[in-house]
Amino acid sequence: MFAGTNNRMLELLWFIGYCREFPSQLAERIGGHPEWNRHVKYEAIKKGYVTVYRTKYRQRVIRSLRLTPLGLEYIAKKDSTVFPFVMAQQDTNSGSRNITERILRYHAQATALIMARNAGAVFLPGEKPSLLANPLASSAPYDPRKIYYYPVQEFRTAIQEPGRRTDQSVKTVAKSSRLLGVIICGRYCHCLYYTGHSRMYWLAGTEENMVAALEQVLRLRGIAVEVFSEVIIGTKMSVAQKLMKVETQHSSRYFTISDRYNNIFFITNDHRGDALLGVIADQKKQMEINRRALDGFIPPLDTKFYDAMTPDRRRPVVLGYLCDLFTFSNLSAYLDGFEEPAIVLCYDYQLNAIQSIVETPIEVRVMKGGDTI
Repeated sequence: MFAGTNNRMLELLWFIGYCREFPSQLAERIGGHPEWNRHVKYEAIKKGYVTVYRTKYRQRVIRSLRLTPLGLEYIAKKDSTVFPFVMAQQDTNSGSRNITERILRYHAQATALIMARNAGAVFLPGEKPSLLANPLASSAPYDPRKIYYYPVQEFRTAIQEPGRRTDQSVKTVAKSSRLLGVIICGRYCHCLYYTGHSRMYWLAGTEENMVAALEQVLRLRGIAVEVFSEVIIGTKMSVAQKLMKVETQHSSRYFTISDRYNNIFFITNDHRGDALLGVIADQKKQMEINRRALDGFIPPLDTKFYDAMTPDRRRPVVLGYLCDLFTFSNLSAYLDGFEEPAIVLCYDYQLNAIQSIVETPIEVRVMKGGDTI
């Protein structure tokens, strides 16, 4: 992507400019070691390439990184091929730039972009298929083996494309949705959401209609997606506990469990969430982790409700490391044909949260290979 290999300063400045507003703590996750990324961030601030805008929101201090003219000059000098992407994203409406709610929205979009990128997704317009009927620039042909990330702005542009016959209600839904973007790989489509502070409240009907609009746009572009999943990004695992306490199909500031999706995954907004999102998007990685986690267990009978059995065939085993809230909401402690409660396998940092979500008799264990840093 960049002409200079291992040029972390160029990479950092490019993402800050491309995202317009960039959360300060997210800079540590732009590839490489977090300590070195932190050093590069402070060096960029010291040299005047980046400024830090501080504000408060609900007793929280918000720190946002912004690209300066010196930073723009640095990008143009080091790699002129990526410079146009940054210039296309520069905000001309400077009067409303300091609105806190708008900054938080940009931060959520930047978080989704970085997590998708760390998961191995292609996100630049020229390197992925276009969603427009008449693309303004060259686009790559669709490859079902690759992982693509589309921010919600690209879907809104496709829905509102001139000459496209779209119902006005669909256009309204596209504007009001809390969707940040989607990750597409093969027949799977993962819709990314963020549970951070926002003035927009969660409306299950709006998001379900948005998914229907996404499916229509993708099919028109020749991308046949069959499985739609919701991926919720939260600050920590305790947020998943809170989400599961909200009644289903109810208007709420928090997310609700909707049967419109095949899965509802929860990931944390850190390096572990980046890794888990990469596993969710890549079926091959899932197969490798499943094979290692289920080593020592007996293959299941002809059923889809559990993944394996204990050697004595008395307890079913369910893989829960993907943190599918929809699966947890439907999981019964005692499955048909078993005398003892089920076992759920997960990563170590998910253990306490999942144990509080599932029914009490269910035992939650750390799976083989589930120890994280």
